[in-house]
Amino acid sequence: MFLLESKEKAAVVFCVWFANKSKKNFCKDMLGGHKIVDAVFWYEETPTSEDDDKDERAAAAADASREGRKSRCRCRRRWLSPDFRTSSCSLHMNARRERVKSSEEAEMAAAASEASQPIIAFGEEQEALVVRSWNAMRKEDAADIALKFFLRVFEIAPSATRLFSFLRDSNVPLDKNPKLKSHAISVFTMACESATQLRKKGKVSVGETSLKKLAGTHLKSGVVNDHFEVVRSALLDTIEHAVPEMWCPEMSAAWGEAYDHLAAALKEEMRLLSSS
Repeated sequence: MFLLESKEKAAVVFCVWFANKSKKNFCKDMLGGHKIVDAVFWYEETPTSEDDDKDERAAAAADASREGRKSRCRCRRRWLSPDFRTSSCSLHMNARRERVKSSEEAEMAAAASEASQPIIAFGEEQEALVVRSWNAMRKEDAADIALKFFLRVFEIAPSATRLFSFLRDSNVPLDKNPKLKSHAISVFTMACESATQLRKKGKVSVGETSLKKLAGTHLKSGVVNDHFEVVRSALLDTIEHAVPEMWCPEMSAAWGEAYDHLAAALKEEMRLLSSS
């Protein structure tokens, strides 16, 4: 028993012990070393409380503790029941198996899709031109170049803004829109990294996402073949203005071919999704 006193009232914490003694010896038993029940009861007591009131409260606490022990025992018996435990574990394990199975199927589908791509022949000189220009753009300001890339897309095809949900009802100027800036750097980096890895991997790769997910996003947004041509033109124009001292017909051809492989892979995935 612990007594916390104040001017107005005190709180008594009753730690109830396992003991089959009379109410008279209840407090004595609490100090006798019996096993503690994992429950604590708080009662308010005024400094002028009489002994009778204390006895009644102690008796009420004892009754409450017995009811609490019965309730906990019922819960324990229910949990320890073989039927209950087996059924609960079975449901949990089945749900977990389904999640793992779905995840594995998605990974296998993505791997199969990438494996089905034909081996792409991208020359060593083409790779060198792409890598050199991409490294130069990264050293400058890739985020600013990426935004200029999308602004060029909208300059060629103003209606393309309707493909982006965050631009449809926005009154923010395109060059100030934070969501467009974030999306631009993500897409531009993905396209450039895909081009630089084309020869090494022999296939189109799109970073942390998959071609199937990317194709699904394009389908949902309403992207059509004409949009791919707009993006191709905007990409080449942007890179030319970003690295004018490096730009040459060979570099233009290298970037154009790398983008064509990316666009072809996305179109094929979109075709498969739309026909399924």
